[in-house]
Amino acid sequence: MHSLLAHFPGTPRHTQVEALQKIERAIKNNKKFIIICAPTGSGKSHIGATLALSSKNAPAGFLQMIDDMTLYEKDDYSRYVNEEMAYSFGNHRSAVCTVTKALQDQYNDLFQQHSVVFKGKSNYMCQVDNNRDVEAAPCVADPALKKKCQINKICDYYNARDAALGHKFAVMNYNAFLCIPSHMKQIEYLICDEASELEESIADHYTVDIQYMKLASALGKSKIDKLTSENLNDGYQWLRDLGEELKFEYDKFAHRLTKIKSNKRKLEVEIGNFRTVKSLYDKIVILLSNWYKTEIVIECKPDNVTFTPLYVNNLSEDLFKCAKHVVLMSATIIDPPNFARQLGIKDYEYIEIDNTFDPKKSPIYCKIAKYNLNYTNIDKNLPYVMDQIEKICDHYNDKKGVVHTHSFKITEAVQRKFKKNKRFIYREPGINNERLMQIHTDRSDASVMVSPSLTFGTDLKDDLGRFQIIIKLPYPSLGSKKIKTLFERDKAWYANKMLNELVQACGRCTRHAEDYSDTFILDGQTIQALKMAWSKLPSHFKARIH
Repeated sequence: MHSLLAHFPGTPRHTQVEALQKIERAIKNNKKFIIICAPTGSGKSHIGATLALSSKNAPAGFLQMIDDMTLYEKDDYSRYVNEEMAYSFGNHRSAVCTVTKALQDQYNDLFQQHSVVFKGKSNYMCQVDNNRDVEAAPCVADPALKKKCQINKICDYYNARDAALGHKFAVMNYNAFLCIPSHMKQIEYLICDEASELEESIADHYTVDIQYMKLASALGKSKIDKLTSENLNDGYQWLRDLGEELKFEYDKFAHRLTKIKSNKRKLEVEIGNFRTVKSLYDKIVILLSNWYKTEIVIECKPDNVTFTPLYVNNLSEDLFKCAKHVVLMSATIIDPPNFARQLGIKDYEYIEIDNTFDPKKSPIYCKIAKYNLNYTNIDKNLPYVMDQIEKICDHYNDKKGVVHTHSFKITEAVQRKFKKNKRFIYREPGINNERLMQIHTDRSDASVMVSPSLTFGTDLKDDLGRFQIIIKLPYPSLGSKKIKTLFERDKAWYANKMLNELVQACGRCTRHAEDYSDTFILDGQTIQALKMAWSKLPSHFKARIH
């Protein structure tokens, strides 16, 4: 094996050299799992890119199977023969998996000449009917048309899929990777970026949430027969029956879509209903086929029912089994042994990369947190915290910033308090985080974003974020049956989930060595929570605490 450094895209920094040397030693020692805690700005993306570029190219025979479409054979005998052939090529290529499309785009921006990005069907427009994306294209009801588009290489989605399967440096999200059949992804390196979110990403892949009114509307019914029992046997039978009904409806939708030609409004409605049915059917199939691998939590409510895996330690095998080496990277690896246990990882190498940032440039101020914002005290103390927010924002009156609210309830409280302040931009219906970020970027004044969901994957470098406020410690809501069950069984898991999100939030504004910002945590529980968890926390985070 050539030195990993020989494949580095550009000139590595000394911390990257040290990290790659440690990774190389772990690989030579036959470690399948390598867990890397790397602070913001340490160059995780470049480390992942180096691993991908060092992997073997796809063999010519494998590429031929992609090109002539034998890799995708559907009939039983041909599929068996071609799967065996695909397996015979061994492990080659790499896949970098991320949580969000924004992170995929970040890889594309950094390594466009070296990588290929593969996204879900809804991100590609149909070339036969440009009123539809590929997810609702005419080919969903016409296998012959699908095959024709694939053979003639006119479909952007299938072209991107083929490119990703044949490339040594493919970038996709976890859900897409999990959906690829095993014989197509016998890879050398699986690089899990932002691995602190991996447990939740895997759980989401197997979670089924059924909104009764939405489903009834999609099916043209007045109501859906609701599940009223949280017994696992009752839930399994109910879900299986619903899956069979949705399969029948899915086929009807697909054919109906092909007959709508000129009525654009009717087409939009039918496509929306089709998506609802197809997405739910796909989810049900995935969950039922893995039902006995883990403990399922069923939560029945008047408006919906949710089926959620309680643990992912067995489910993670579907992600990990195809790779010779799995590299898990994050800036927020809290309590590495517990992190590994939750993912079903027993033998691993842990590497912590030194921080290259000056902690004095991005202090985290906790001592101003006087008011406890737990469930009991939040309504009483939130008005006092609002006064603190106002003072901080006034102090940075010519600087852009962000307020992390943790919940829509707190977001609405901020909105009521500062309704006359034009600086604030809110996450609200019609404005998702991508749109929020775009507005913030485009505005020339000292705008301040307010959202419960900007703690992850948000890049507020330089003047986009000179200060940030974390109103409340981001403990998961105990209103969820799954969260409450895990909390009762494992208090350490619950605390670690909060710490992971807190460290993530604190890394949104200082994004490179020359950057600087101030962070304020206003929850009075903070000092005690950090003291209790001090030994678990990454050193780069602890160095910033004031």
